[in-house]
Amino acid sequence: MRQAILGISAAFFASIVTFPVFAQQLEPLQAARIKDKDDVVLDPNKAYLLVESDQPITSNFIRLPTDAERENWELQRTSALQEAIEEYPDKFAKYQRKLENIRKNGSRVSPPTPPLDPETSFGWPEIEQYRTLSMGPLHRFAKQKNQSLYLYEVEAGQYAFYGTGFFGFNDCMCMGTVSFPVAAGAVTTLRVHMQKLDAAGNVIESFPEGLSSTDQMTRVGIALMPPTEFGYDPRIPREMIKAAEFQVVGRLGNWFGGRVHRLAPVDGILAYDKDRIVDVRAEEEARMLAETKAQAVEEARVAAQATVQAAMDEAGQSAPKEELADDTPAM
Repeated sequence: MRQAILGISAAFFASIVTFPVFAQQLEPLQAARIKDKDDVVLDPNKAYLLVESDQPITSNFIRLPTDAERENWELQRTSALQEAIEEYPDKFAKYQRKLENIRKNGSRVSPPTPPLDPETSFGWPEIEQYRTLSMGPLHRFAKQKNQSLYLYEVEAGQYAFYGTGFFGFNDCMCMGTVSFPVAAGAVTTLRVHMQKLDAAGNVIESFPEGLSSTDQMTRVGIALMPPTEFGYDPRIPREMIKAAEFQVVGRLGNWFGGRVHRLAPVDGILAYDKDRIVDVRAEEEARMLAETKAQAVEEARVAAQATVQAAMDEAGQSAPKEELADDTPAM
């Protein structure tokens, strides 16, 4: 019923970049594609991600590491660094011996590359690079004109939308994106929509005639939104389908050398002030909290003034008048 895949994007990246041996101890993200067939049975104990799009695309996600996973990753890095530091003197001595032999023999062989000092040049990948998930563009769960569905069984967790396209040729939402929880027992769903933009970045229905192919490729926005009715495939129990609940993520690393991009604003959630990412809900909550605190201070001041006035009235005295402002004319 399902076809297992083993973190294709992470495996691809690991194949072109050499990481320290300790990094290989972390397994790539596990996922399984759900095939397009009449009889679809979903496990109520598993987590699923359903992506709808208006065209066949590759959607990339990162399952954000938990605090425990990140702590373990840091322990691995520390252990690998210590091992590299301990091995460096022997590696450097071996390099010097090879270099001396070349000099003594007058060989024209190119000198060996000196080993890098791990104290100053130790490389270690980010854990997110092993937590990538790519869906599409082939093997759609459902399709019709201008509509595509991709359905995968995935590990439960918090997923960030990383962008679209094959890694190395991808659009990276490095400058602003959102994440959402994917829970067991549910089919979390979202729609990836490609937007056409004018020169000012406004969404338009179609490109004007004569626009160059370069402009058509670069004037594309990527938006996330709830699924349309097409996303509620009748083979999936409707009660399992849950629209993704977005929250703002800060900047992400461009770990795969893609084109730097950012997600289109999401109403009530994500906005931008030039190149600053705006968490709309967080800023609204901060504003309301500041107003509440200011109101509490004012109410406390009025209550204190009333208490003083009541005490003065009981004593038959008048409460002291507030001091005149500095710019009040003298009488």
